[in-house]
Amino acid sequence: MQKLWLFCFLMAIPVIASSQPTQVQLKVYAFEEGLSHRNTSRIVQDKSGFIWISTINGLNRFDGYEFLHYNSREPEHPLPHDVIHDMQLSPEGDLWLASPDFLTAFTPSTGQYREVKVKEGEVVERESSVPYSLSFDSKGDIWSAIYEELSDKNYLHIISQDGKKLRLMELGRQNTRRPIVQMGAEIYLAGIGTELWKLSLKGRLLQKFQIPETGHTRIAQLQVMGNTLYALCLDGTLFTFNPGKGAFSKHPASTATEMAQALLVEPNGDVWIGGRGLFQYFNHEDSTRTNYNGAVREIIKNTATCRQIFRDRTGVIWAASDFGAISLVQSGRLFTNYLNGGNEYCINVFCSTRGMTEDDKGNVYISYYNSIHQLDPATDALRILFPANNFSNYPFGLTYYDNALWTGNGRRIDLRTLRVDTLFSHPSKDLGAVMVDKDSVLWMGYLDWLYQYDTERKRLREYNDTQGKWDSLSGNISYLYQGKSNSWIWVGTLNNGLFQFS
Repeated sequence: MQKLWLFCFLMAIPVIASSQPTQVQLKVYAFEEGLSHRNTSRIVQDKSGFIWISTINGLNRFDGYEFLHYNSREPEHPLPHDVIHDMQLSPEGDLWLASPDFLTAFTPSTGQYREVKVKEGEVVERESSVPYSLSFDSKGDIWSAIYEELSDKNYLHIISQDGKKLRLMELGRQNTRRPIVQMGAEIYLAGIGTELWKLSLKGRLLQKFQIPETGHTRIAQLQVMGNTLYALCLDGTLFTFNPGKGAFSKHPASTATEMAQALLVEPNGDVWIGGRGLFQYFNHEDSTRTNYNGAVREIIKNTATCRQIFRDRTGVIWAASDFGAISLVQSGRLFTNYLNGGNEYCINVFCSTRGMTEDDKGNVYISYYNSIHQLDPATDALRILFPANNFSNYPFGLTYYDNALWTGNGRRIDLRTLRVDTLFSHPSKDLGAVMVDKDSVLWMGYLDWLYQYDTERKRLREYNDTQGKWDSLSGNISYLYQGKSNSWIWVGTLNNGLFQFS
């Protein structure tokens, strides 16, 4: 796998003013990593979490470790067409693939597919009707700009999922890719030249808007975020559009480039713009920008064109390019460090977290070594639970129940008074697991003891079944869990595997 770790001290980059270091991991997936082809067109994530990458040599499913290929030469994972120009996830969870003369609806969970022929008449080589810019409207119909090779013209179509087609209007001879989005009850489309067209859901042209200022090139990408429509021009200029006022405003993320193609506006206001030699991140808080193209070029030894930018549900940024699928992880965006080196209770080391739990108000409790901290969800403030530092215990395993914290080594901490009760005493060891079952019974596993604690009667007993008590032959307990679909209790051990019992 090709990868590159960047420690970008942003103050060292001329276009960036921030002094905070950001750690970024870049990977490029191509032939060597198992991708069926490096020329990728689109990347999406299905409802099960799999990443799907369309290429000119079929479809690829990525599970985080390896690729599974779907194409016309795979008997176990067949698809009728190898060249895929576009891909969209339907409201039902199917992948719709755009290939010359056909749309293919592919169901990820079953591997089954069905075709919708978009070409009128016989399929003839070099006379194809090629669908681009797929977009689903609120009715589930597919909008597409279809390029007809025979006439060298583009036409706007509405295609129902059962295959009914409606040709709406001609879109001119140039620009096969026409971004299409729905905003409210209208469809917005990159029209001819620098125009933005508004249409009804039935395809009637309602209004044309002209990009302000002269010298700008056509609209290359559109995205709706809330009540704002974002329009990216081919030259890298980004505009916001207010439908109510019919007015454009230039966005500070705009950048000068020869060919912008990809746009991702995030809910927090950050913006990603991609194109030829461009993979730019714009931080809305400080108006700084970083172009990761140099890092990508160092990996692939060539200039890539980012065609689409997408963030998956884990926070990873993906870019489909002509030199592979690019993934980028901004560690600062994914994680915030707490209790790391330099904390007054954990000097010069990384604290070994022993347990975490959350109370009814959303406060998070974190235990490590002989201390417990409380994290306030509203202020993000972290404070030690025992300010006098008078808590001496190994809080290995931690859970919240009934206004108290319970540790795996037999301590109950009343959160109203901070009184600590000892439920059982055994030699101190960095071990322990604790959980509350569906009947509100507390389970505590410590070394080779397994306890149940009745919180109403305040009664502790060792677990005992037909095979007797848990003992040293059963193993040292490391984890406790109760399944969501039944009442089985799972007990993990350090030295004797996994147990299941009722």
